[in-house]
Amino acid sequence: MPALRKNRISCWFTVIGGVCGGLSCLISGAWAQSAETYIEIVIRGESAANGTYDPSLEYGTDGVGWMSYSSVIAGKNAKVQTAIARSDDQGRTWMRTGLVNQAMPGTIKLGGRDVKGMWWHEVSTLMHDPSDPGREWKLYWHKYFTKLPHKSAKDRVLSHGWIAYRSAAAPEGPWSDETALFGAGPFPPPPYEAEVDIASLHPDFADYIVLTEPGSLFWKGETYLSFQAVRHPSKGKNKHDVILVASDGASWKGIGVLLKAELAKNFGADIFSGTSLAIDKGRTFLMVTPQKLSGSFDATGHLGTLVFEFEDIASGQLKQNPDGSPLVIHYLKPQLSKGGQADYDEQNTNGGLVMPQFDERNLPKAFRIFNTGERLAAD
Repeated sequence: MPALRKNRISCWFTVIGGVCGGLSCLISGAWAQSAETYIEIVIRGESAANGTYDPSLEYGTDGVGWMSYSSVIAGKNAKVQTAIARSDDQGRTWMRTGLVNQAMPGTIKLGGRDVKGMWWHEVSTLMHDPSDPGREWKLYWHKYFTKLPHKSAKDRVLSHGWIAYRSAAAPEGPWSDETALFGAGPFPPPPYEAEVDIASLHPDFADYIVLTEPGSLFWKGETYLSFQAVRHPSKGKNKHDVILVASDGASWKGIGVLLKAELAKNFGADIFSGTSLAIDKGRTFLMVTPQKLSGSFDATGHLGTLVFEFEDIASGQLKQNPDGSPLVIHYLKPQLSKGGQADYDEQNTNGGLVMPQFDERNLPKAFRIFNTGERLAAD
C-alpha cells in the first residue's frame, strides 16, 4: 500500500521481503511490446484520491462486463478497498457500481501488546461460476492488517492475513459475509483461522507462509486459483513461487508449482507477482508480473506482464521451450514507470488485456488502469 511522504508515493505491491541476454529466445515469435499507446480507463463514479489498481475482468453470459479493483487512498491513514465497476460496451467505458470490501480499523496482539491499525483489502480476483445458482459470482482477495499511521510497506503485518472469499448472485450484490478461506502454515495466528491451510493440499506447499495476488478461472466445471506464494525466510531469500489449486465445488486440491522464483532473473527481476488466469479461443493462459525487489520489503519495480499458455491446466502443465523452460507467449512492458498485474477476458473486445500502471509524475492519482487493446490468442 502506498504512503504519501514528501510528495512521493512508495510502491505497495510487495509481500516479504542480471537481465537475460537471450530473452528473445524465450518468447514465442509474436511480440514483446505493442507499438500502440495504452488508453487509460477512467471509472465514472470513482473518487479515490490516489487512483485505482488491481483490475480483474469477468463477463457474464449476458455480455455485460464487470471489474473488481482496488480503490486507493494513500497517506498516514491509508486505505485499500475493493470496488466493482460495470461496462456495457465491451470495456470501452466503465462505471463504478459499489464498494464490496471496506477498510476497517482494528487492533491485534503483536509481541504481547495491542497494535492499532486497519484491515486492508487488495489484489482481488472476480470469477463467474454459472454452475452455482445464487452464488454465481465469486470474489477472492488478500485481506491483511497494517499498522497506523502507515508510513511504509514495513507497517504491513502480513502474518495477520489470509485469502478471503465472498459470493453473490449478481456483481451488484448483495455479497455474502466474508470467509477466511486460505491461510499458509502458521498464519494467520489465533484467534484468526482460515478454512484451508495451503500446506495441506500439496507436499510442495509445505513451506509457504503468505499467499497473495490471486487469479481465478472457472473452466470445464472446475474452479482454478493461482497465487503468489511466499516461502518462510529460512528457506531462502525472495522465494516467491507461483502455485495453482483447484476445486470441484466440494473440496480443494493442490495442482502444483507453476513458476519458481529463480526463473524471474531471466527478466531482470527477483520474483513473479500479480498472477491471473484467463481463457481466449478455448485456450487457457497464466499471466504474471516480473518484479524487482529492493532490500527485504519495498518493491522497486513491476516490469510488465508475462503471458504463458497452459498445455493442460488440470495438471498445471505450461507449454515449454525445447530446453524444458516455460514458454513465454507475450511480454507486455509498462509504458509508464511501473506496471503489470494485468487481467483479461475474451469478451472485453474494446479494451483487450487491461494493465494497471504506477507513475509518481501523475500525483495524486499515481495508480491507474489502462486498456492495452491486446488479445492473448493473437496468433
